Amino acid sequence: ADLREARNEQVRQSQINALRAEIWRLSIEDLLTEENLIHKLLAMVGKTLNVDRAIYVRKRVGDSINLDTSLQWCCEGVDPSPSLIISEEIIKKSSTKEYLYFNTDGGNNIDIEVQKVFYKRGIKSFLGVPFRPLGELKGFFIFSDITKARRWEECEIEILKDISRILS
Repeated sequence: ADLREARNEQVRQSQINALRAEIWRLSIEDLLTEENLIHKLLAMVGKTLNVDRAIYVRKRVGDSINLDTSLQWCCEGVDPSPSLIISEEIIKKSSTKEYLYFNTDGGNNIDIEVQKVFYKRGIKSFLGVPFRPLGELKGFFIFSDITKARRWEECEIEILKDISRILS
């Protein structure tokens, strides 16, 4: 059993390293617009990490913050996530964290109001990283699962941070 676990971890680490290399390769490709690059990255990372949804939400300012979810990838059988409207205060509080996580098993570091939205929408697991090019919040890169609760692995958190850093 220990040998099998070590082998599985070795395979997983190999997948993560290949994914990182592909993220860097795509990021320097001159032919891609930022939007096309984000679409490709979301699909590639979403499939590799086996999440239900991989989303880039853009911040739009108004009376509250409307998070545009038009850039997303969903696995087969999962519907796209609709736009979110969240108060500016919660967005500001959330954007100061290195990453945000939530799962229905009880682990989280997000505001209770956002947790309520997740429960209402059937989200069982969530991982988000603020996207701050030049220090200004532009949005969040998000993985979410509606079919299963999961504890986010350190390598999954690092991949999401990598995407945010590379695109910054």
